[in-house]
Amino acid sequence: VTGVQTCALPISVAYTAAMGLSLLQTAINNAALPAFASTHGAGHAAALAERYERVSELMGFVLTPAALTLIFFGHDIFRIWIGTAVADGAYVPLGLLAAGFLLNAAFSSCYIFAVAAGEPLLFLRPNITGLLLFVPALLAGILLGGIAGAGEIGRAHV
Repeated sequence: VTGVQTCALPISVAYTAAMGLSLLQTAINNAALPAFASTHGAGHAAALAERYERVSELMGFVLTPAALTLIFFGHDIFRIWIGTAVADGAYVPLGLLAAGFLLNAAFSSCYIFAVAAGEPLLFLRPNITGLLLFVPALLAGILLGGIAGAGEIGRAHV
């Protein structure tokens, strides 16, 4: 096993585990989009607001316990599942990735809502501005702190 493989394995394992959060988010958003679109198309503002609130709550209720489990018990889960060597290298990236996926999920309902309302460009300007600030900060984080530095910058960006 080379040094690159040794370094990449824990990060790959962490990403694979955290990716489950994204799958949950995608399932909820895919179910919500047609409901948002039909309610918006019918012009029922009160029903749309209620539906948005329920989808946002569902997202939080489903993803928060799963993400917090990975953040706080990731080392123990990996130690039992894969072994101590991988757990020691994977739990920090796992915690950072899980926190990032959770924050992304918290804001994703808003984006799906805008897409359903036919206004996906509402998010373009802030995202481009954020990208101009994020890329240099991410590079600095990588250079100064490696994977943990990159994760902290990514988490702070969201």
